[in-house]
Amino acid sequence: MLKRDMDKIINSQRIADALTLKGIKFEEKKMFGGFCFMVDDKMLVRLLLLSLEQLHRIIQ
Repeated sequence: MLKRDMDKIINSQRIADALTLKGIKFEEKKMFGGFCFMVDDKMLVRLLLLSLEQLHRIIQ
Protein backbone atom coordinates (compact mmCIF):
# COMPACT_ATOMS: atom_id res chain seq x y z
CA MET A 1 0.00 0.00 0.00
CA LEU A 2 1.40 3.38 -0.94
CA LYS A 3 1.94 6.19 1.58
CA ARG A 4 -0.64 8.39 -0.18
CA ASP A 5 -3.22 5.61 0.28
CA MET A 6 -2.39 5.28 3.97
CA ASP A 7 -3.01 9.01 4.42
CA LYS A 8 -6.65 8.47 3.31
CA ILE A 9 -7.30 5.98 6.10
CA ILE A 10 -9.25 7.30 9.03
CA ASN A 11 -8.56 5.40 12.21
CA SER A 12 -9.78 5.71 15.74
CA GLN A 13 -6.61 7.44 16.94
CA ARG A 14 -6.99 10.25 14.39
CA ILE A 15 -10.60 10.82 15.43
CA ALA A 16 -9.70 10.73 19.14
CA ASP A 17 -6.89 13.21 18.55
CA ALA A 18 -9.19 15.60 16.65
CA LEU A 19 -11.89 15.47 19.35
CA THR A 20 -9.30 15.99 22.09
CA LEU A 21 -7.81 19.00 20.29
CA LYS A 22 -11.29 20.53 20.09
CA GLY A 23 -11.83 19.88 23.81
CA ILE A 24 -14.79 17.59 23.13
CA LYS A 25 -15.45 14.95 25.77
CA PHE A 26 -16.12 11.58 24.14
CA GLU A 27 -16.37 7.90 24.88
CA GLU A 28 -15.14 5.16 22.57
CA LYS A 29 -17.27 1.99 22.56
CA LYS A 30 -16.92 -1.29 20.74
CA MET A 31 -20.20 -2.06 18.96
CA PHE A 32 -21.72 -3.02 15.59
CA GLY A 33 -18.56 -4.88 14.55
CA GLY A 34 -16.38 -1.80 14.95
CA PHE A 35 -15.89 1.23 17.16
CA CYS A 36 -18.26 4.09 17.89
CA PHE A 37 -17.39 7.49 19.25
CA MET A 38 -20.08 8.75 21.59
CA VAL A 39 -20.54 12.44 22.45
CA ASP A 40 -23.24 13.38 24.99
CA ASP A 41 -24.48 9.74 24.89
CA LYS A 42 -25.11 10.03 21.13
CA MET A 43 -23.21 8.25 18.37
CA LEU A 44 -20.97 10.69 16.52
CA VAL A 45 -19.19 8.31 14.16
CA ARG A 46 -18.74 4.58 13.62
CA LEU A 47 -15.61 2.88 12.30
CA LEU A 48 -15.64 -0.61 10.85
CA LEU A 49 -12.87 -3.08 11.45
CA LEU A 50 -11.51 -4.29 8.13
CA SER A 51 -8.87 -6.82 7.24
CA LEU A 52 -5.92 -5.61 5.18
CA GLU A 53 -7.34 -7.49 2.18
CA GLN A 54 -10.72 -5.71 2.49
CA LEU A 55 -8.99 -2.37 2.89
CA HIS A 56 -6.80 -2.96 -0.14
CA ARG A 57 -9.88 -3.68 -2.30
CA ILE A 58 -11.58 -0.48 -1.13
CA ILE A 59 -8.55 1.73 -1.83
CA GLN A 60 -7.96 0.40 -5.35
